Amino acid sequence: MSQEEKLEIIRDNRVARLLWFTLGFLCAVAITYLFVQR
Repeated sequence: MSQEEKLEIIRDNRVARLLWFTLGFLCAVAITYLFVQR
């Protein structure tokens, strides 16, 4: 495995983690919003 391939994988992992974090954050905001509405 070359250095470039390793960097590519690391970048992909970072993007995936950011995506999951964003999804989780949006879910938390939606749930909080629903509870506040009641």
